[in-house]
Amino acid sequence: MGQSDFADWWYEDYGDRRMQRKLEQELETAYVYQARAASALRSQMAQVSGTLEQRIDRLAKAFDAFVELSDIRSELAVFEDEISLRNAAKRLLRTLARDGADPSVLPRELPRCPGYWLQPALGSLVAAIAGDDAAAAEGLIGAQELDATRAAVFLVASYALAGQAHRAAPLLPAALGSPGEEVTYAQRALWRACAHDALGEPGQAAIRDWVTRFVGGLGEAVITAQQASWTAEADRALGAAAITESVTRALPAVLGGRMQRPTTAHAPLVYPLASARKLAALRVLVEEARTGEQAVPAGQRPAERGTAERGPAGPAPAGPGPAEPPSLLPVLGALAASLAEEGSPEEIALRQRERELRKVIDTRATTVRPSWDDREGKALDLLKADAFGADLKLRRLALVAGADWTNRTASRYAEGAREAIPDEFQVNLGRHRITVTTAGGVNLGNANAEIEEYIEAEAGAGKLFHRKQVAEDVAREQEQLARQARQARQAADDLAARAAETAAGARQAAADRDAVAAALRG
Repeated sequence: MGQSDFADWWYEDYGDRRMQRKLEQELETAYVYQARAASALRSQMAQVSGTLEQRIDRLAKAFDAFVELSDIRSELAVFEDEISLRNAAKRLLRTLARDGADPSVLPRELPRCPGYWLQPALGSLVAAIAGDDAAAAEGLIGAQELDATRAAVFLVASYALAGQAHRAAPLLPAALGSPGEEVTYAQRALWRACAHDALGEPGQAAIRDWVTRFVGGLGEAVITAQQASWTAEADRALGAAAITESVTRALPAVLGGRMQRPTTAHAPLVYPLASARKLAALRVLVEEARTGEQAVPAGQRPAERGTAERGPAGPAPAGPGPAEPPSLLPVLGALAASLAEEGSPEEIALRQRERELRKVIDTRATTVRPSWDDREGKALDLLKADAFGADLKLRRLALVAGADWTNRTASRYAEGAREAIPDEFQVNLGRHRITVTTAGGVNLGNANAEIEEYIEAEAGAGKLFHRKQVAEDVAREQEQLARQARQARQAADDLAARAAETAAGARQAAADRDAVAAALRG
């Protein structure tokens, strides 16, 4: 075989092998792609299968619910009088909420529903609007005999809607019930309504007594245990973290003003003044609740609130701004309607099951009116939220009821404000630590001692033959120290100013603590 033939064979064989490897790689890629596609298809098929199974299961449950719902509706159909009575009650409530008490729209005759408290209660309401006191009293007695609690809640809310709040006063204790750990929807609605004077002075007195009895019944151990939570809520509402940060950043950098969190050494320059400012903010919050108006510290115009200096304690950011007084009549109307919709004693269980079945059949999200006895929340949580919330009337009620917690929080702030700044403070300037004092003095003794130690160290190392170099080093250090001394004097002046501000803040904190206590007593 000649050389050219061998070369032709070599290149031809090389091309065949390269093509074979390329085909093998493409085939392997196709296998991998096919495997991935098959895996994805199996996953999708499993998901479709699962979805179909879920749909079939949901349809089966909905069908069963529909059948049961049809049976329940057949049972409810016998309560024609009760349904007519409820419809009359809801029509009257809507009219009262929209147009007020108008005798011309009163139902002339109510269906007779023996054993159903709503019949005499609605009769009492109709008679009260019509001015028939005897019939109103008779209906009230009849309703109380059948269900005192439901009748009281319904009539208290309805009397307020009808402008007959004076009739609600004797019913308030029964409507509110005994204060407990949990608060119902009805209790919370009446709590808010009474605080906002929707039920007159008797309503305010009743809710004050109710909330005070709740707090008084907690016991000293629980009250003490709740103190930390109350103070933490006050810190959150007053912006304690922001106050501390602003006090820290107001420090010059040489005193630690650029730190995110003060160290142990710098804490006395920050926390006492921050405590004084938190107490100033707490006083503003309490005074707003007491007066019912936005409190403005002396010397400030309203537009400057929260930006100007509040005496020696600095800015006094208050808690949430006062909210506009809400209208509680819609809330009371919804409360009365929830009782009217509940049904007679024989219907309650059936109607509850009807609502449950409707949710199974129709899974769309809908707004459902709360039941009058639904859980609204824990009384302590609601009281704490009110105490530091934007609603001034609820805030006043909660702060007075929780006066012990509020006073202890104020005392804790005042105690923190009394912590004194040390007479001496170390600042780092260059390679030296210089002592400055709250009296404005500067002590360079440490820095000079460091220079002396340098000279002694050089002498001990046998380098005195480099006297010229050592002298130059010492001269340079002393020149730098002279420049640093000027910075140190400025730091001393800043320290003295912060000490004076902190002392004035402590005095103001004592006055603010007493003012908080006086406002809560009033």
